[in-house]
Formats: sequence, structure tokens, C-alpha cells
Amino acid sequence: MYPIEPESLGSAAPASYVNPLNSNAFEQMFCLIGLCKEGNANAAEVTKIAARNYAYLGWVVLSDADAKELGSTLAERSSFNADEDLVTNEGVLFRLSPGVEERLASNPQDQAELVRIKSEIPVMFEVLDPRAGHPCDAMHVLYLDGHIERIPMGTKFPATTTFVEAFPPPECDRRSR
Repeated sequence: MYPIEPESLGSAAPASYVNPLNSNAFEQMFCLIGLCKEGNANAAEVTKIAARNYAYLGWVVLSDADAKELGSTLAERSSFNADEDLVTNEGVLFRLSPGVEERLASNPQDQAELVRIKSEIPVMFEVLDPRAGHPCDAMHVLYLDGHIERIPMGTKFPATTTFVEAFPPPECDRRSR
């Protein structure tokens, strides 16, 4: 997950970074409120709490194979340019950026195709963490076109076991999975 920028802390309600389904949601929310009230909110601490609830992908991930590649690449690399496309062992994952759907379209002039592609690119997803008392039967996903879906696990990408395992909750050691 990318850090939450300090300037954005004032514009978003702290509760928007916390999933109300987590058993410790109130504790996290009050911690965030405290961090944001201090004036000089510690963006790293806010990001750490928010990452327990929601995760931003940063790159176009359209399949379980893409998810595995991104998850392992992020876990294994100590540094990379987070503003560029990500070259992996299997190819290239495009950085989420304005107009990225045109790079995926067979005909970038076809508006219907562009709309369809944007509706299929997950941008953020709900982190499923049974350790936090979170029900793991479905996942909320925000797509590039702005719509949100609640997807029952195992019925549609990205609500798959492979995807969830590729992006474990914070404090999990990816290599031990």
C-alpha cells in the first residue's frame, strides 16, 4: 500500500480508513482520530493502521497470475520506482495512472471498450484478516471507474484465495506462507 499523504489527512474522515467489520475498528478509528488531531499527523502511522483495512494495488492486476507476480515482486524487492510500470518475471504490470485503460484496449478509440476495461480494473480492496475478527466470506473492491462491489469469495476475481494470499495483512511474513 502506498503511504497516505499528510495533506490528504485533513480532507478525509479518519473513519474512512477503517473497516467497520474488523473487531478492533473502534480502537483503530480512535487511534487515527488522535493521530490526525495532532496537527502534524504521522502519515506513516496512519498508513500502517489503514493498511490493516484496505489496500491500494498501484498497478493493473487483472488475474490471479498478475496478483501473484505483484505480491512476490513487492515482497522480494527492496527498492523500485513506484511511479513506473513494474517489470516482473512474467512481463509488465502497468502503473495505475490516468488513461491506463487505453494501454489495455485493442482499439483505444472505442469508448465502450474503455468504459468496460475501467470497470474491470481493481484499484483498492478490503484486506481480509481473520486474526482481526473480520468475516472472510466476501471482499469489497473499488474499481477504476469508481464503482464498488461486494464479491463473495471464490466467485469472481479478485475475491480468490490466490489473490488474498498474494497480499497478506500487515505484520504477516509473506515468505512464511
